Parts: sequence; structure tokens; C-alpha cells
Amino acid sequence: MNAWQFLLAFLPLGLALAFVLGAVGAAIGAGAAIANIKVAKKDLSTSLKALAMIGIDLGAAAVWLVVAILLNIAVGS
Repeated sequence: MNAWQFLLAFLPLGLALAFVLGAVGAAIGAGAAIANIKVAKKDLSTSLKALAMIGIDLGAAAVWLVVAILLNIAVGS
């Protein structure tokens, strides 16, 4: 993998570090990182790979936000 592919592949793991170091962020980030690695290995154009990986990263952040909101409602904080 190229350096930019490595960066985009593991960017979702930042969810675990940036947001409370919780298991939810780590699980979502790990799933997104695995998806990004699969995209990086596909025979696609560079721009399509980059767009797909950024989309996965943004999707992971959105999923984390929804889960965090739902957990917050469930706990009643």
C-alpha cells in the first residue's frame, strides 16, 4: 500500500483515540480500517480508491455519532 492508502485505511482508528477511547469507537474504526484495506487492494483507479476510502471514513464517523447519541439516550445522561 502507498503512504496515502495506509493513512486513509487507518484513519478510522482515530475514532478510538479522538472519541473517549471507547470500545464502540475502536470497533467501528477497526471495521472501517478493514474495509479501507480491502478497497486499497482492489484494482481501481487512484482517485476512485481515494474517494471510496474517504467515504468509508466519513461513514464510520457518522455511524459512531449515531451510536453515541443512541447510547447517550439509553443511559439518560
